[in-house]
Amino acid sequence: YIHLGMDEEDARHCGKYPYAVYRQGELFAHDLRFMIDCVADTGAKPWIWVDLLLKYTEEYTKHFDAEDAILSPWYYNAFRREHWTPVESRAEYVAYYNEGDYAKLGIKWVEEDPYLVNFREIMPKLVKEGYEYVPCASVFNRCDWNHEDLVEYFKEGTPDEQIVGFMTAPWFSTKWKNKEYFDESFKFFKEAREKYY
Repeated sequence: YIHLGMDEEDARHCGKYPYAVYRQGELFAHDLRFMIDCVADTGAKPWIWVDLLLKYTEEYTKHFDAEDAILSPWYYNAFRREHWTPVESRAEYVAYYNEGDYAKLGIKWVEEDPYLVNFREIMPKLVKEGYEYVPCASVFNRCDWNHEDLVEYFKEGTPDEQIVGFMTAPWFSTKWKNKEYFDESFKFFKEAREKYY
């Protein structure tokens, strides 16, 4: 497998830099097709983040088939309602969800974030389209239920042949000072695997 990334190429993510260039529309589709074909020509399987399919489902499916690339759906919070995280539980959540456009939404639970709501609504439909997945968990949001809930969600809602594997992305630099986050990720996945596989 060769992971091409292909997330965060938009105004929201690139706009904070003093100089930003990013692709969109037909140019994005053209360049992604080129990269997918280059990877496929090596005999490897192309692999990208699922963001494109979640945000631009019709555009993506117009240009790419389920066999073109493995998708990594990333979701770093809880699925089960009883595991949801109250916004007021952490100062950084209070700050994040009470600024800008989020302030208008009145979010009480982190899992009410529009990205997470959209994910839970669209993913079950996408699974039926035959895509292969490597779901991605993370300890970055400090949700202790994320790994277990993610494994359960995909194990119960996705045919085994569509799950290529699972991964974690702690989003901390790989330095000894951050070892605890990697250890925690491995522990959570080990427990989830033992419970659901």
